[in-house]
Amino acid sequence: PSSSSSASTSSCCSDTRRAIPQRSPSGCAGCGGESGFARGYYGWLLPHTPIDAAISHSASRYGHIHFRQLRALGLSQRAIAARCDAGRLIRVFHEVYAVGHAQTTAIGRADAAVMACGPRAALSHDSAAALHGLRKWPRVPELSSAIQHRRPGIRSHRTRTLTYADVTNRHGIRTTTIPRTLADIASRLTDIELERAIHEARRNRDLPDAQLARLYELCSRAAKVFDSTEAPSRSVFQHRLEAVLE
Repeated sequence: PSSSSSASTSSCCSDTRRAIPQRSPSGCAGCGGESGFARGYYGWLLPHTPIDAAISHSASRYGHIHFRQLRALGLSQRAIAARCDAGRLIRVFHEVYAVGHAQTTAIGRADAAVMACGPRAALSHDSAAALHGLRKWPRVPELSSAIQHRRPGIRSHRTRTLTYADVTNRHGIRTTTIPRTLADIASRLTDIELERAIHEARRNRDLPDAQLARLYELCSRAAKVFDSTEAPSRSVFQHRLEAVLE
């Protein structure tokens, strides 16, 4: 019995990065069984400690955490570096880490970009329009802030006119409101494209009358191209079809 127990301990604990299909229900005397280890990132078997649980709990919806948060949890720079070496933290942007695995989706990158630029930054322009479902995601995340941020892989816009009323939270990401977003990208859009974007936002019930009035304040051109008395189209594709037929 003692030799069997020893063999079991050796086989379970000899390689803590070994992928396993299922935890042993009886656990392992050497590593504490299920309470000591948890199925980790990339399918590896990694030690599950209270600090690991705290990191996961503090991470954003998309699995990102800031260096300041890690320090607040009590991790030293050396401990953070060790977790990076082990693959538990993956650097995405300056002082922003993915917990366990890097997000490859556009919305995940956008979340990390906002975190990298600080609490006064918000997703904006084409990235905000994509988050609101009005445009395609750009290749590089775009943000606006009162402070100029220079981060590789992020397109930052410095602005002094971004107010609290122009910022909202959508899908867990701080972003500019639809009126502010449309005003920011209006110069990139033709009249037809701007009209379609407004129609799409109205159709999705994301641009009520009060917000439409705010858009007119920010962008007088919007009032010229959009007929507020016209019923919202069924979809942006209908607008495209109508443009072709015209």
